[in-house]
Amino acid sequence: MSIHISVRAIICDNDELFLCSNVGNHLPCWCLPGGGLEKGETLPDGMKRELLEEFGVIAEIGELLYIRELLDLDRDLNQIEFYFMINNPKVFRSIDMSKAVTAYEIADYTFIAIDKLNEYIVKPEILFKLMTELKKNNYIQSTKYIGNVK
Repeated sequence: MSIHISVRAIICDNDELFLCSNVGNHLPCWCLPGGGLEKGETLPDGMKRELLEEFGVIAEIGELLYIRELLDLDRDLNQIEFYFMINNPKVFRSIDMSKAVTAYEIADYTFIAIDKLNEYIVKPEILFKLMTELKKNNYIQSTKYIGNVK
């Protein structure tokens, strides 16, 4: 079984969450931006690189909020995801995709009200619950292992 390490960005501004839709998704769905770690990268460095490549934005990486595992036995994959809070969310309100190296991977992006996330198809499915709890706690929390959840 291969192990894949990835990073995801939690970008909250005015009780809205920044989400993207990737090119090639077989279902139209929204997810947190991020991607796989490259050899020799730390988790924060990988997070910073992914956001720079995908959106041309220099992000300020904040606290590690969640750790999630995705076990996909059909694909013989164990993916471990690390979810980081981004401390400068307003820069994602004025993205210039001409500065993004891998803009071709992103089909769309937007801020969605946290209270309305359940009206969208989002991945992982637990995202609405996690963000509702985070908002209730004023976006402050210690790192939480959420396990193998959809």
